[in-house]
Amino acid sequence: MSEDGSDPEFDVLGTLLEGDLEEGEDESEVHQTCRRLIEDVWHKKYEREDIANARNHQWTESAYEAIDIDSSDSTPIGLLEELRGGTDFENNSRKLTELFLQQVNQVPNEIAVLDLLIFGRFSRGNDDFVTIIKTPYIDDAYNINPDAEDILTENEQVIREQTDKSLLYPRHDGVDEAIDDSKVQVFQKRGSSNWANYWYEFIDLEENEYPDELVETTFKERAAEGESDAVFSSYSEFDGTDLDEEFDTDGDLHSGDIAIQFAGERLKISIEKVKTDDRIQLARSDDGEEYYLILKDSDPEFPVGPSGSTNPLFEDISDLPVIQDLF
Repeated sequence: MSEDGSDPEFDVLGTLLEGDLEEGEDESEVHQTCRRLIEDVWHKKYEREDIANARNHQWTESAYEAIDIDSSDSTPIGLLEELRGGTDFENNSRKLTELFLQQVNQVPNEIAVLDLLIFGRFSRGNDDFVTIIKTPYIDDAYNINPDAEDILTENEQVIREQTDKSLLYPRHDGVDEAIDDSKVQVFQKRGSSNWANYWYEFIDLEENEYPDELVETTFKERAAEGESDAVFSSYSEFDGTDLDEEFDTDGDLHSGDIAIQFAGERLKISIEKVKTDDRIQLARSDDGEEYYLILKDSDPEFPVGPSGSTNPLFEDISDLPVIQDLF
């Protein structure tokens, strides 16, 4: 793909035929790299709600409409289905690459066109899958002649073994092994910090914001409408606001986290707990000189280490200071 300021173009570097990705003594480095990249995409934890870089996206209605490429009557979902079935693999890969470039061209300062797209078809059990993997070009890869024969074997280092972004179709549930062709599994390395819309929009997938992202975007919009940078004018306003009535969102705003910073420590707590859980209280002193975050529990735990070791810090906590003596 082009790295100058002109409209990006792309070259097909090569095609690995069926059977090329099977393990064996004669397997080249590029075969090994592609196989490991596909295995990496397959084993992502797409079903984990606490992992924000691997998600399930549904098709939009426009995914079933014909694309505007070479007078084609193909649809985004139709192209993936044909790739999944092994039909006209190289030509359909070209069409999807053109869709990708059309989308990424609309993103200012986006350098994704400098990367390599890998299209892969594979089987697990009785089911066929297709994946699209975006991986960074290696340094000096632009000096490689894409017209050279056997480019994938003569220049084995053209592929970097690093999954930047990927698509996996159809959705596969690793728990009950169910297949769902109404969804595509999407991976983006940087997760919430840089969930690039173009990567799922180019094949017409719906947005899938996680609660933390929904809170941030929704609250930023409200803050922009006010006279200050704050989302709410006071704690009382926040506490008395019904979030469902105030914000018309399709996602789960209540389970999104906000950050609370006290005594140099930054804690993430869900909005729902801040608003409704009486074990979590924000308070101030009478003179307003000091503020408190009060966490109360009838059975607190003090595990040693960040991994949650079974070794507690204390055996007996009955001699903790009485709170009235502290304040």
